[in-house]
Amino acid sequence: MSAQLEQWSGLVAVIPARNEEKSIGATIEEILLVIPDSLIIVVDNNSTDKTAEIARRLGATVVFEPTCGKGVAIRTAMEYLPKFFKALFIVDGDATYEIAPLKKSLEYMKNTQIDMVVGVRVSEAHEKHTYRKGHVVGNRLLTFLGKKLHARQVNDSLSGWRLLSHRFVGTFPCNSTGFEIETELNSHARNFDLNVTNVEVLYRKRTENSFSKLNTFSDGRRILLSNFKIVFQNRPMYFIGAPSVSAILISLPLIIKALRGYINTGIVSFLPSLIVGISLLFSGVAFFAIGYVLEQLRRIHISVVRQNYMLRNK
Repeated sequence: MSAQLEQWSGLVAVIPARNEEKSIGATIEEILLVIPDSLIIVVDNNSTDKTAEIARRLGATVVFEPTCGKGVAIRTAMEYLPKFFKALFIVDGDATYEIAPLKKSLEYMKNTQIDMVVGVRVSEAHEKHTYRKGHVVGNRLLTFLGKKLHARQVNDSLSGWRLLSHRFVGTFPCNSTGFEIETELNSHARNFDLNVTNVEVLYRKRTENSFSKLNTFSDGRRILLSNFKIVFQNRPMYFIGAPSVSAILISLPLIIKALRGYINTGIVSFLPSLIVGISLLFSGVAFFAIGYVLEQLRRIHISVVRQNYMLRNK
């Protein structure tokens, strides 16, 4: 298995799967139908059914990850990636995503500087119950938020259909543990100025007796919070800059008011205004300085990661 992974130089498909025995076979077969020479890595995320057995029987490399979580599963898969793969395809193992657009997307990526292709889910006209209502509302909200905070080009923020370039994967830290992994992918694209495009993919109903692992409310809340956590890590001035400047602007009229009173009367008539103004001024300046330092550290980190990637792949 290790020799095969080390020598591979084509497309690698990663399928995180937990208890997907009803659909993992169809997912693997569809990938091989579209890209016959794909190297498929299935991450058995602590399944209790025959997911791993079916995947092995169809020729996939199966990696066991006991800690449940989509982000953890993808991080584990990345440890097994060959050095010279051309692109990485990530898709869920529930056979809901159409794989056919992968071939055209891969060709497009080869001929351009695109680093991530996102599969935008579309349902057939006669399918009315492909999505749960809560998922529809949540996805629209998080996609809108993602466009504001992360990559504006991503039209389906939570899509599990992703084609990533070697450069994208080589600079991606993969710190997420659960379904917030898509948010981290979106943020990474913006943080490293990577090019993103979208492709429509048919989104189908799950097979019978197959169940989604995504909880509308608990996972939705976690994904929502991760948006702010990740953007604070990657764009500190976005959060610190505006409050700092606001504090400084509010402080100036208060200080000026106190100084005018002192100049006219020789007495500090507006002492509370002066104290509040000076406090706001120093706080604003201090937080702005912290934000500036964090922003410079972020830029240094990006430069180091890019340099390390280029050195590794010379």
